Amino acid sequence: STPPAAAAVSCRETFCPGEVKEEKNAQCKADCKIHPNFCWEACTDRSSVKCQACRSECEAQCQCSDFCEPLIKDAALCHEQGGKWMPVLSQNFDNFANALLTLFEIMS
Repeated sequence: STPPAAAAVSCRETFCPGEVKEEKNAQCKADCKIHPNFCWEACTDRSSVKCQACRSECEAQCQCSDFCEPLIKDAALCHEQGGKWMPVLSQNFDNFANALLTLFEIMS
């Protein structure tokens, strides 16, 4: 089955229409297979639809990198590919105590 359309794929079609040179296409495919962040969790099963969609997103961004940004930090795409969107900082406003500590850290 065909992977679902992702934002960079649409971006590539909008801003970089036409054929992609075979050399560039091959380089993007190779880069996306070994990318340290893109698809590492989605491609535990390399034949899955999630993995194909992720690789398609990565390749589209690579082929039109002047205009398209990859969505490796996009929460929706992360979740759709089976990842977990977790906070990277300990600061948050989830409850009153955390909010006060966060404000104190920001002010000092």
